Amino acid sequence: MNAVTQVTTGTVLRDLAQLGTDPDAIADRLTGLGITGMLHEPGDCAIARYLTTLPGVDRALVGGYGITIRAGGERITLAQPAAIRDFRRRFDNGLYPQLVAARRPGGEQ
Repeated sequence: MNAVTQVTTGTVLRDLAQLGTDPDAIADRLTGLGITGMLHEPGDCAIARYLTTLPGVDRALVGGYGITIRAGGERITLAQPAAIRDFRRRFDNGLYPQLVAARRPGGEQ
């Protein structure tokens, strides 16, 4: 079985759970992993960037209450776990400045 076929709702939820059970623990884990992201960018926030580091995940969008993963030709949509949703809200409100990616001149990252 290749990495693409291993990406399932269950594996994504397991990997998200490994980040932590509350927003501050998630922030600490992402900081330790060196993951940063952009505020208010569903496809480029810290959680989306973390998800794209997982084997087989090509793209991730982290919206209001859902997460959409592209893996190979497959699309997986799932509800955000409460801790991830709370983290994302706090992240977008600027409470974890160490996780905000710097923009380069011209708007590039």
